[in-house]
Amino acid sequence: MTNTEIDLATRMTVEFQRLSGFHELIGSGGLDDAAVATLLGTDTGTLQQLRTEMRAVVAEGAKQLLAQPNVRVAIENLPRDYSIAVVGDSQSAGHQSWAEMLSEMLSQIRPDVELLNLAKSGDTTMDLVRRLGLALGERRPALYIVFIGGNDFCRTAPQPGPTFISDEQTRSNLQRIADIVAARGGRLAWVPPAPVRDEVVAEFPVFQAMGITYTSADSATKAELFRERPEQLVDLWTTFTPRRLPELLSQDGLHLSPAGHRATAERIILEVLGDVGERGRSAAAYDGKPKRRLRCPCGELLVAADDEALIVLAREHLAAQHPGTGAEYTREQILFMAY
Repeated sequence: MTNTEIDLATRMTVEFQRLSGFHELIGSGGLDDAAVATLLGTDTGTLQQLRTEMRAVVAEGAKQLLAQPNVRVAIENLPRDYSIAVVGDSQSAGHQSWAEMLSEMLSQIRPDVELLNLAKSGDTTMDLVRRLGLALGERRPALYIVFIGGNDFCRTAPQPGPTFISDEQTRSNLQRIADIVAARGGRLAWVPPAPVRDEVVAEFPVFQAMGITYTSADSATKAELFRERPEQLVDLWTTFTPRRLPELLSQDGLHLSPAGHRATAERIILEVLGDVGERGRSAAAYDGKPKRRLRCPCGELLVAADDEALIVLAREHLAAQHPGTGAEYTREQILFMAY
């Protein structure tokens, strides 16, 4: 069967549905491909083809990311036997997601670090409040990366009704999620929903068949609720700019493309994992070499003659392109992201 013969609904079902929760429910040690294919409404050949394609995307994404010295260093410097929980919706649950790329990188250079992917397609913040403790059981990860909120701003279509979760309820749910993480002694990093391509979402046949829609205006409103929080935030809106959306979002205009997953993984690794492993240390100390380049999350590459010149250039760029953020970055943090 060729790529063009696999319909969109089947491709999305195989990509975004994780069956680990089903395994736990029935007490099974695992399901063979025939059983999984049946559960997902497809055939074994199609399932195997799509899995092969998705594994290739993950492998290539991990390869590209590990080729970046600052990414590799951030992973290498994680504490020994560290544990990470990825929590959220289909943006993390997908079988070619940023979380799968991170898992692949960890397996290659830090197999002692555990990554537990608890993301579930379709989850809202309310679903996460209800099931997070149950999904964790007795496990107490040190770090929780929570990429959630996309389904909170979903609406019925073609005549949009209210968002699935109101803003007031989303705000309350975020507090409750933070309370659950704190009660388990974990560190929390939020990843709020990214922009979408309204015109593409509106015309996407699978969403039309499901009777749902999403807009960037609603995503922006939800993202503001995350920005109110005191915990660490990886704000994808500085990377997912209008110019880059066609590259970073998939054909449905909502989910991340392979390039979008790589960009998301890079941000999370540098800003969250890097801070875990090397808080307060200069990246210049890693290999003794001057840092002359820095890729801003907005996509612009900054190049300077040496460390100090790069710091000046970075702060000038922040002042011009991202007003109000320059003071948030210390010398050490700028050098940490440089290479």
